[in-house]
Amino acid sequence: MVQETYFKYRWIIWGTMCSAFLIVFIQRYSIAVIATDLAGELNLTGVQLSNLSSMYFYAYAFMQIPVGIMADKYGPRKITTVGMSIATLATFLFSFSNSVYVIFFSRFLMGASFATIFVSILKIISVWFPPNRFSTLTGWTSLVGNVGGMLASAPLALLVTLVGWRVSLTSIGVFSFLLVFMLWFIVRDYPEDSNQELVIPKGNSDNKISHGLKLIITNPQMWVNFLIVFSVMGTIASFSGLWGIPYLMHVYQISRSSAANYILIFTFGVTMGSLFMGPIERIFSSRKRIIQVIVGIFTMLWAILILIFRCMPVSWLVPLIFFVMGFTGILIMLLFVNVKEMSPLQYSGLATGFINFAPFIGAAILNTMVGFILDLNWDGLLVGGARIYNVADYQKGFLIYLCFSSLAFILSLIFLRERKAKD
Repeated sequence: MVQETYFKYRWIIWGTMCSAFLIVFIQRYSIAVIATDLAGELNLTGVQLSNLSSMYFYAYAFMQIPVGIMADKYGPRKITTVGMSIATLATFLFSFSNSVYVIFFSRFLMGASFATIFVSILKIISVWFPPNRFSTLTGWTSLVGNVGGMLASAPLALLVTLVGWRVSLTSIGVFSFLLVFMLWFIVRDYPEDSNQELVIPKGNSDNKISHGLKLIITNPQMWVNFLIVFSVMGTIASFSGLWGIPYLMHVYQISRSSAANYILIFTFGVTMGSLFMGPIERIFSSRKRIIQVIVGIFTMLWAILILIFRCMPVSWLVPLIFFVMGFTGILIMLLFVNVKEMSPLQYSGLATGFINFAPFIGAAILNTMVGFILDLNWDGLLVGGARIYNVADYQKGFLIYLCFSSLAFILSLIFLRERKAKD
């Protein structure tokens, strides 16, 4: 009976944490939907819009290692409750403010506070579930998050059209407020905290942060994994989270809602890739080979889009390219399993925090680089106060994505290794 209760309760905890992760993704990608509104209302340039989006990613990225340390030391329950509380306040601040500075600050605050969620989920999975479920549950967690990404495309675009971006974000803030209480009253760090029998061994409580950091930053394979995730996930987050919708609107002369539908297909590909991550790893014996193949396909698709179609393929081909990009790109999450296996259990939060730093600092840097190139080639056209870029501008800007994808492919071919951890 105790075992049955234990098995049920760990899924309740995971489900509660994933509900918070859903909000993380909605907020992360909401900026793409409201980008033209913000640019027109606040007279933002491409670089300024990039920087606004990047505020979230910079804060999220630089909080990953501190959050990993806090997850190991204080437990996921406390840090996610505090994080969601701050994120809720930041959401309301963003929704009600008319100041550019306040909006930038609140966006930064959102990124810093939402950073507590994903690393904490991986910590919960490491402690509450057996090791052979880690890749599957990481994939399922990513799936739930990317459902949030899907909600932040066409559905959010429709809501923004109906009630405006301020009311839309306020509604998200209300749901975030409810999650604060759910996280505190439902989540437990270890099975014994909920009076359940401990099935998964608890990590060594005498772990030293300095020792854990040394193990991670002196391991060359950690950096190889980091750079691959930086390049691939950074590209995905930058394109789907900021530049994808403006690109489609400007190049294909379509509405925001129609552009959001295309990004929805991209995100749907990410979601499906998350769903099949565990089965794909079980089918193929080498995780390294999977990574090499998927990064190769991902890079090839960017080359086809930019070099062959010059960023303007026929409209019926766009959904197919976007879906496959999303499907293959998200499988890079298998590298999180690599990192977890290279790290002792007591440092699992720190290790996943380190690798989860990569996609967000990647997105922040790539956002700014693409925005800079777009502004550099901009011909001066304005519509409603917002800058309009042409297809040649986007082709030059998106070369950044191709370069970093190629870097990831080279790293996976030459330097990536598979190795089990030794506790």
